[in-house]
Amino acid sequence: MDMLGYPTYVAQGGDIGSFLSFQLGQVFPDHCRAILVNMLVAPPPTFSRAPIAWLKWNLAPQLFYSKPEMDKVRRTRWFLQGEAGYQVLPSSDEF
Repeated sequence: MDMLGYPTYVAQGGDIGSFLSFQLGQVFPDHCRAILVNMLVAPPPTFSRAPIAWLKWNLAPQLFYSKPEMDKVRRTRWFLQGEAGYQVLPSSDEF
């Protein structure tokens, strides 16, 4: 952006552009003043990264989440088990 004559700028990204906008904000914080993204990635918790959240997610979610939240938990599990397709196959993250 500096080569284009913009010493400071903001970045907006949707879908895959969200990842690029996020990186611009991380790598160039002195130049990229703000980012706006509409795709946040939040995989299910892993035991090594968030043990309490993992326990809530895997052992007894009905004790910690409301009915609408439980409906979303079930939908997310369904999606990750068979509908994520190309997003999951090349992934090295554990789900």
